[in-house]
Amino acid sequence: MEFRTDRRADRCQIVLSGRLDASSADAFVEHVEAEIRVGADLIALDMTEVVFVSSVGLGALLRLSSRVRSSGGRLALVAASDAVTEMLRVTRLDKVIPVGAAPAAGVPHAAPAPARAPGASDTPPADAPALATVSCGDGRLFRGEARLMSPEPATPIVPLGRAIGRGAEAIRMSADLVAIGHAALARDAADARGRYGEAIVVGGVAVVTAADTGRSDFVCIPVGEDPGRSGRGAESPMSASPAVWVLDGIACRGVPKWGTWFEPADGDIPLHAIIDAVAGLEDGACAVIVAGECAGLVGASARTSPDSWNDGARSAGGAALKSSLRFSADPVHADDTAVVVAFVGAAVARGAPATPIPGGRPIVPADPASRPVHAHAVAMSFRPVGRSSMDASHTLGALLSEQRLRGVMHLVQPSRSMMRRGVAWRVSLKPPETAR
Repeated sequence: MEFRTDRRADRCQIVLSGRLDASSADAFVEHVEAEIRVGADLIALDMTEVVFVSSVGLGALLRLSSRVRSSGGRLALVAASDAVTEMLRVTRLDKVIPVGAAPAAGVPHAAPAPARAPGASDTPPADAPALATVSCGDGRLFRGEARLMSPEPATPIVPLGRAIGRGAEAIRMSADLVAIGHAALARDAADARGRYGEAIVVGGVAVVTAADTGRSDFVCIPVGEDPGRSGRGAESPMSASPAVWVLDGIACRGVPKWGTWFEPADGDIPLHAIIDAVAGLEDGACAVIVAGECAGLVGASARTSPDSWNDGARSAGGAALKSSLRFSADPVHADDTAVVVAFVGAAVARGAPATPIPGGRPIVPADPASRPVHAHAVAMSFRPVGRSSMDASHTLGALLSEQRLRGVMHLVQPSRSMMRRGVAWRVSLKPPETAR
């Protein structure tokens, strides 16, 4: 990002050009704060040359607005590009930071979490019909209780992008979208080139750790206000202006059928044991989402943007593989909070070949697991996830949009990745759709 500054007495106008995202947000904040220190009372921002803004960039804009106001000044967004205007509208910040006027009072200090349906609660109403509860866990590694949350039918699993021989494709954000793979946050396919990295999409938030910078960024799309649509995948206004481009990955759209809490019986819990237990609540393939205190993750992340990999490098091992990927030899992110999204194949007999997960790179089942798994995880600063956190969209959206993100990785050894306590959900899957 570039800045052009025009100072006149106690007024400063700054013209920004480029992308306002995780890679440029710190420089943006430092540049504006330098103007505050030299006595500028009015900071006027011209963002007509900003081609893309992420939720991290919006968070920086909100923090600066609060910072300027606390020192007795004003921050005004005097002009903005279509990309900025659309993102402000989609995130409902256009009323908080209107284009062409000084910001209104009461600006929040952080990027908002996805909106919750009016009256939504983690606790069902007293007159709600009782749903089934069953124990989850073997009592030796961990214990928990699973609750049947809804009678939702299975939802199709959808391979994306190069996983089905296509090029990069945009995905429409919604509260019930669950996806993992390689993605980029960009205004279009051309802008996405060279920016791809490990990605996870869940709870109305898309998180990408770009390979070129190693920084994690996200876009946060509030869910609609209509309680009849909020938890049912109502597409956000972002669907008309996609910001998430998937190079290769797998996705589904569906709300969890089962939710469970878990806690250790004795020591840390192998992640694969949690995944296998939650997947085993019903027959068939599923997506398992885990959120809670992490004891260590083992995985890999892209070292270079995956759109630069040729077919030989993607399938080769040894030096070619090491030049494309970063591996964690030992577990990382202990004592952080983690969100894991795993696409899990149907159970197979011991010794039988595992059925590949369409569009995925399945992990060889580890004893005692008997299911192929393709999983991504995002680590973040610690935040407790209690037993009552059964509202998946609200819990996951708040974690991913409010905590400091460490990074997304593709898990390669779920038997070595460990959790301590938290919650998990199961979304039932059916065979992939051939057309959309």
